[in-house]
Amino acid sequence: MEVTDDDVRHVADLACIATDDVDIALLTKDLSSILGYVARIRTAGGESAAIPAEPLRLRPDIPEATEPTPLLEAAPELTGRLFSLPLVLG
Repeated sequence: MEVTDDDVRHVADLACIATDDVDIALLTKDLSSILGYVARIRTAGGESAAIPAEPLRLRPDIPEATEPTPLLEAAPELTGRLFSLPLVLG
C-alpha cells in the first residue's frame, strides 16, 4: 500500500498534529517505507506470518477483588489510605 500526502494529512488532522509541507513529505516517505517492510515480513513467513483472526487469550479477563492492606503496608509513605509521592513537576 502506497501512502499519499493526503493520507498523512488526514491522519495528522485526526491526531491534531500540526504539520507543514516538509513534514508531510518526510512522513509520507517514512510511512511508505514502514508499510513496505511490513509487507515484506508478511510474505517472508508464508502462512505462519498471517495475522490471527482472534487474539490469543491466556486467561479470562475477569476483574478480581484484592485486599489493599499488603500493598499499603509496602508503601514508603501514606496519606490516609493513599500512596504519597514526591512532587515531580512543579
